Amino acid sequence: MTHSAGEALPPIDESFPTWRMMAYGAATWDWYQVHFDHQVAASMGLPGPFVDGQQWGAIFARQLREHFGPQAFVSKMALRYHAMVFADERVTGSAEITTLRHEPGGQVAEVLHRLEKDGRPVASCRSEVRLPD
Repeated sequence: MTHSAGEALPPIDESFPTWRMMAYGAATWDWYQVHFDHQVAASMGLPGPFVDGQQWGAIFARQLREHFGPQAFVSKMALRYHAMVFADERVTGSAEITTLRHEPGGQVAEVLHRLEKDGRPVASCRSEVRLPD
């Protein structure tokens, strides 16, 4: 498949019920209770459990693999957090190829991801993906 700068990746539309946040913690062996326990979150003055920021990197990586295919290699990610997301909230996002360059061994795509909640930034990321020949 041929890619080009300005090309959009599949949009993101995700929600985070508590069970999903607990499943992510189980998969990553991260049992920090504020990510899935409403009582712990309330004791910290929070409106509910909040999404682990590392989960944004996983979602962005999945977006890259869905667009570029399973042979693509995510070689760099620079993730930035802008706001918290709590249990049962929904985020939407977009991404596009900002540059595409040729290097020995194939092409490298640079991608800018944006994630929002109610029109406000939640996370952003600059990724670099090595594409198969």
